[in-house]
Amino acid sequence: QSTRTIGLFQIESPGQRELVGKLQPDCFEDLIIDISLFRPGPVKSDMITPFLNARHGFKPAQLIHPDLHFVFPIAKSKEVKSSDNVINQFRTFFLENPYISLQDWFSELDAENKQPLIGVDESSEILHKLNFTSYEGGNKILIIWHPEKMNAEAANKLLKILEEPSDNTIFILVSSNPDQLLPTITSRVQKISVGICSEKEI
Repeated sequence: QSTRTIGLFQIESPGQRELVGKLQPDCFEDLIIDISLFRPGPVKSDMITPFLNARHGFKPAQLIHPDLHFVFPIAKSKEVKSSDNVINQFRTFFLENPYISLQDWFSELDAENKQPLIGVDESSEILHKLNFTSYEGGNKILIIWHPEKMNAEAANKLLKILEEPSDNTIFILVSSNPDQLLPTITSRVQKISVGICSEKEI
């Protein structure tokens, strides 16, 4: 935090010392963020400023970026066929409580008695989104929340996407029951286990 980082590999340049001072890291994970931000892509597209604004509370995070896409279970109806139909509601609800469960989400939708589903229409939307060129010339990121709720047809389409992904595309599958995913999907991703947070930590 003092910016006295001369002699420390990767965070000793003048630009890095300035970023360390603005970021004010207080744990090892913050240094990973710092190094990730101080790269040609993020620097050129000015991703650092909005990140710092959100981190320090100057401007609230909105989860809106043309290269960031979300897929999550929905209560399918005539009006709601994919995540895009309720994405604004999802963003608002998630920002109010980042620790929401699937049950919380369906309570928000007034759909407690309906089956959570990621259907085949969603897979078509994924293909459509990822076919676009990256807005800022960097990576495209697709976050799938509770991918185990995909039906068989959607899961098989996702498998094809994972086998032949678009260039510079990052898939993040966030699952509380990864054992329910197709083995052919789990074999194509890197598994990172995240422990349960205590109520005090939350």
